[in-house]
Amino acid sequence: MKIIIVGCGRIGSELAIRLSTLGHMVTVVDPQREAFDRLGEDFRGRMIDGVGFDRSTLVRAGIETADALVAVTSDDSSNVIIAHIARNRFKVSRVVARLYDQRHITQYQVLGIQTASTVAWGVDRLEQMLCAPDLAEAVSIGSGGVEIADLHLPPALDGQPIEHLQTLGELIVVAVTRGGETTLPKPGTRLQTGDLLHLSVPRGALPHFREALDQAGKGAA
Repeated sequence: MKIIIVGCGRIGSELAIRLSTLGHMVTVVDPQREAFDRLGEDFRGRMIDGVGFDRSTLVRAGIETADALVAVTSDDSSNVIIAHIARNRFKVSRVVARLYDQRHITQYQVLGIQTASTVAWGVDRLEQMLCAPDLAEAVSIGSGGVEIADLHLPPALDGQPIEHLQTLGELIVVAVTRGGETTLPKPGTRLQTGDLLHLSVPRGALPHFREALDQAGKGAA
């Protein structure tokens, strides 16, 4: 793919290096030319110095034929403007913008822009590690309102039907891994100690569901 990355900070530079290594045609845009030093001598993509929300800069970066654009500057307002221009003026099919302040998320949602919030992800992950250590790392999908995560079955739920879990609210068991084999759960499937549950839940709700699962297990005991 032809990918434009606007912002050559820590995230932008690492993303550019990784995507370039994977064989994508990467162009990085940043107003500070010294920021490109983060890319290293082995980087084979293009580097354009200029302001990311300037039309002429984006044209120089190749936005008219780009498959995707990622706005990862240090400013939320700049990111939303850049993403809006890419999506609406240049009709770029894949546009993602970094979001620092969750209070700005409504702006992105109104414009239909997909976001990636490292701050929100970090807070959620730390909460999971502290309050629900059995939870594996969660991954947000779509606009970030839903997470997919792995949860080791609480021992108290051994032998319970999978339907027992789905009485806890919006929790959905997407798949179950048992003995190294992952399958889609069928009605009446009995859970076993050692099962790894692949869950779909609203963002930020994982610790709550971990507690709810424990309580359900105690009630079933």
